[in-house]
Amino acid sequence: MLLIFQSNDPAPIIILKDMTPHGYKTYEISVELEGVKVITEKVAKFHACSLILQENGTNIQNMTGTYFQPIPGKMNYCEEHIVPGVVLAIEELQTWDGCEEIVVKLKKCLETFANDLVKIHTEPQGLFHKVLNHGDIHFKNLLYRNDGTKADDVLLIDFQYSLYNNPIIDIVNLLHAVGSRKVCENHKDDVIKFYYTTLSSTLKLLKFKGELPKLEVLYQDLLRLGVLEVMMVVCYSAYFFLDWSEIDFNELMEDKDMYRPVKDVWKNNEIFKHEFFENVLRKQHCDQSITVTNITLEAALGKGENYASDIIRAKIQFKAGLENTRSAQYIVKAGMADTSMQDMLEEYDVFHREIVVYDKILPVVESLLLSIKDKTKLAPSVYSLGKSPRHFVFEDLTLSGYEKANRRQGLNYTETRIMLQQLAKFHAATAVLHTLDPESMKDHHFPNIGPDQTYFYPLFTNAMKSCAQQASKWPGCEKFADKLFKLEPYLIEKAFDIYTWNENDFNVLTHGDAWLSNALFKYDKDTKEAIDCILMDFSVGYFGSPGIDLVYLLFGSTSCDLKEREFDLLVQEYHLELISVLKKLHYKRTMPSLRDLHIEMLKKGLLGVMYSTFLIPIRLLEDVANADLTNLLGMTEESNKFRQMLFSNPGYQERMSYLLDYYDRKGILSKTQLKKK
Repeated sequence: MLLIFQSNDPAPIIILKDMTPHGYKTYEISVELEGVKVITEKVAKFHACSLILQENGTNIQNMTGTYFQPIPGKMNYCEEHIVPGVVLAIEELQTWDGCEEIVVKLKKCLETFANDLVKIHTEPQGLFHKVLNHGDIHFKNLLYRNDGTKADDVLLIDFQYSLYNNPIIDIVNLLHAVGSRKVCENHKDDVIKFYYTTLSSTLKLLKFKGELPKLEVLYQDLLRLGVLEVMMVVCYSAYFFLDWSEIDFNELMEDKDMYRPVKDVWKNNEIFKHEFFENVLRKQHCDQSITVTNITLEAALGKGENYASDIIRAKIQFKAGLENTRSAQYIVKAGMADTSMQDMLEEYDVFHREIVVYDKILPVVESLLLSIKDKTKLAPSVYSLGKSPRHFVFEDLTLSGYEKANRRQGLNYTETRIMLQQLAKFHAATAVLHTLDPESMKDHHFPNIGPDQTYFYPLFTNAMKSCAQQASKWPGCEKFADKLFKLEPYLIEKAFDIYTWNENDFNVLTHGDAWLSNALFKYDKDTKEAIDCILMDFSVGYFGSPGIDLVYLLFGSTSCDLKEREFDLLVQEYHLELISVLKKLHYKRTMPSLRDLHIEMLKKGLLGVMYSTFLIPIRLLEDVANADLTNLLGMTEESNKFRQMLFSNPGYQERMSYLLDYYDRKGILSKTQLKKK
């Protein structure tokens, strides 16, 4: 890198030449062997030059201060950040079969871990020649240039943690913070020998006068300083699986709770092993010769789009026999390790309910539809699912042209119609399935709002009060605000009735969370109109009234231009599709009339009030930085400020003022519904 300007006055500043016009860019993922060798060559030559500088009298021996340097009266970096990482790793390893001995050794190592690392980084260690280390080599501190097939040059950047010490420090980083897992496991010796050969040959070319280094001493020092590898594997390896676009590094370092995303990676670690995806691919392609060569992970959803699981996009490179490398891409839905969410997950048993849908119900639903020559795809294909660990591996529908609808705009008429058609087919087929096998729905008689399901009570009551507070300021909405305030104390108790199942009614397996974030749409390339929809996330389905899904979708996800007339037309289209499929499948019980559906929507209308009060402001939110359940459920000052910001959105007023008038005209806010039991 070419230094353009540097100064300490009035503040420290360094200006470097921008290398992007010359074709250089940062690595986005870990690097395979050939790429690691290109980087290793640069590092070895840098080290060799530092030895020549020492020989010529340049003083670099005093460059030992790093972020491990002890600070009087304060915890050092290692005590504050590295040690907690080991503690988290131990917590997780204790839950893994066969790791008991490793846990014992890590606990023993922890006794001197901090002191050992501080000593290594502040006093030159080992017998090998001491060099000027970069000190912080990882794939984000490298720029590479590609010749079209591979990296042909690499530049080292960010030398702020450089230190005079054993080159093992940089070598360990090359192996664990740059190289892929395959490099670490299978090519460690290749990298070390390549480093040594390059270092020695460069020293000879530069006519180094001292004794040339010995390879065996380098290996000895790798063992002497083995705690460095422990640090990289135990503390840092999980970080490289995270999507840093969603994580603030400063918050991660300053807030102990922010270590939890790293713990999530540990929790789901066995899902992301090569062997796991090899099994998925072998099953999918019926080919036992498949081997995975590389895995890249990234967040599949933005913050605030999913609260009950980690949604991760896995990009896989693999080979089958002697074939060239091929690629595959999956969406992995994995259980979260966040203990605050575990209570909710257990209370609602969401993973079990969704496993039943994908493993037992959807296959029969698809068979029923195929029996009437309907090849509609209702949900993404699932390639692997299980409870231990909790996971689903889905096809990545973005590869087939599916995408999310415009969240802030809401669903237009066509998008809503297509989503309702999919729900109608799902509802009809599950109604028929229940008549054929009543036990098929035994896992879905679980109410989402009930006396024993308390987790979301604060969400509903907070949203109702916040909506009422805002509505009291909107012209013409004062009477609605008054009714909401009166409704709030009775809200949860009245909601219990929504999830009361009557076997004599027309019942279906509802989606349970039918809003726009749980659907993907395909659009016509020319007209941009929606032409297909895939439903996702069947974790809170309930066997009951189809009115649950209708009010949830129509009142929580539709755009502002869809009003009562459009609601009626859409319900009519849903009804036509529902009855058509029921007839073709020879449903033997009484089919609901269009009027029956409207009556059900009135009966379940309170659910529409409850969900629209908080789904709409979330949908309209521009800044999702604080969009999490803590701020929706909490009563802290920060939570109250977040809700104030959330519910004061002008778009919320526009939509909610219409819906409140609609609810009131339908009697959903009527005092006759508020008789306390």
